[in-house]
Amino acid sequence: MADQIDNETEEKSVFRQKRDLVVARKELRALLSRAGEAEFLQLIWSLNAIDRGETELAKRFGPSFTFSQISKAREEFQFNGWTLETLVNEYLCTPRHAENLTGKPTRHLNTNSADAAFHMIRTMVRVENEEDGLWLRRGNVLDLVGHIAQRQFPWQRGFHTYVELYRSAYIFDFPEARTVFEHKHGLTISDYLRCGFALVALCRNNPFVALSADLSQAGISDQIRDSVLRLISEPILSARRQAAALRNNGGLTAYKPSVLRARPAVSFPHQRRFIAPLPDLVSARISSGIYYDIVGGAGSISTGIGSKFEEYSRLILGRLLTQTSVLPESIYKIGKREFRTPDILLQRGASIAAVIECKAKKAPHSSKFADDPTQSAGLEELAYGVFQIWRYFSHVRRGLIRENHVSDDAVGVLLTLDTWLDMSRNGRNRVFALAEAMATSKEPDILPVDRRPVGITHIQDLEGTLFAASDESFFSALANWTTTPEFQGWHLWSTHSKEPEQRTGGERTLRSFPLPEALSWWTDLRRSSGG
Repeated sequence: MADQIDNETEEKSVFRQKRDLVVARKELRALLSRAGEAEFLQLIWSLNAIDRGETELAKRFGPSFTFSQISKAREEFQFNGWTLETLVNEYLCTPRHAENLTGKPTRHLNTNSADAAFHMIRTMVRVENEEDGLWLRRGNVLDLVGHIAQRQFPWQRGFHTYVELYRSAYIFDFPEARTVFEHKHGLTISDYLRCGFALVALCRNNPFVALSADLSQAGISDQIRDSVLRLISEPILSARRQAAALRNNGGLTAYKPSVLRARPAVSFPHQRRFIAPLPDLVSARISSGIYYDIVGGAGSISTGIGSKFEEYSRLILGRLLTQTSVLPESIYKIGKREFRTPDILLQRGASIAAVIECKAKKAPHSSKFADDPTQSAGLEELAYGVFQIWRYFSHVRRGLIRENHVSDDAVGVLLTLDTWLDMSRNGRNRVFALAEAMATSKEPDILPVDRRPVGITHIQDLEGTLFAASDESFFSALANWTTTPEFQGWHLWSTHSKEPEQRTGGERTLRSFPLPEALSWWTDLRRSSGG
């Protein structure tokens, strides 16, 4: 009898959740369908300005929030970038409300109302929470944590930073990539970055910008401006069609693909103006987004990106770990076969203290937000990186490599350009299971002692750690991160934050790095701005 009551209660609970989700979705659709296009996007822009701390701009172009409302919204992250991005995509997918055929006035969402803005955000969050609750009845909470991390952490790290611009210019600008980009888009990567940077500045200070904006003072011609706008913007009607096509395959609303990643600005051709409702996504498009402009061509492009990623990683490690020798990969022979060491060897004194294998391939959206991350496409390539590290340690143990003396407590790092496995424990476990299978089948002489701890992280995590680290604190954190159960699944940066020694302002060191050719204009910009 008790079991029957429990089952009935459970069924009612599921029914109630589904009912509440239907109600929340219906309410959200009603709100969004009654919002004017330009007015809605300007509202989102003003809410994002509050989140960025630009309250005066928000008051000038958005609802008249009180000081206490703004303070509470910022304190509780109510206008965070990831929620606003989802809201824009849902708006673009929602048909506009048809005019009332009875002749009665059609109700419109008052986008100048602070209360309406809060209500819209709360309704969006209700939809997300109800969907997550239902999903957790069949899914794994650890997988949902990974989804949340993939959605939120990039926004928290920030897109509009010098390190994002510098890294992208360094890695994606090489001869073969330049040829592909120029052939495809009719402008150089350098001009794209320069014009994009100027447009970001305009978009952060004004919700709407003229399509004919004069950028001549920045040395940018109308032709270059128009070419860049074609890359970063989409006419409103086309944006609606693309959003609907991109997001109609089911799944949780919060984790669906975003039309704003490829085209972060929306244009109104008849009004000769455009708006970037979330200007930082323009920064993302002109930096890390270059990857998608150049991949897919000749194999030399992928090889070039991989080589430049390794080179960049060696650069920041060498500049910020001043007491450590940062060695590139080398070729060694065993019999007639050639092998390569891991991409980067970190040597302290006479011994190798850590080895790093780099993987530059980007993770597809479907892999980052897969219901079952253990089935995500691309994990085999990551597993092969772990296998390569173990194979190297095995060759060293067996005396097959005599050039390097490897410390007994040396560890490995699999470093990715993209955030493949952020907070995804099950995904990581799958990578190591695949690596174990590879080791058994491809190289049976790899013993358990060779399968040393390997940490998996991405370049943003490594950068953040290096900016705060000394040589001593870096290797201490690296050891804890890879070997201490307490730190399993943590970011390296978070592990390093527990170290007693913390450096501040390390990111400023990046300003002294050699400028990539694609950023040759940066010196003139700093000089003209007095920076």
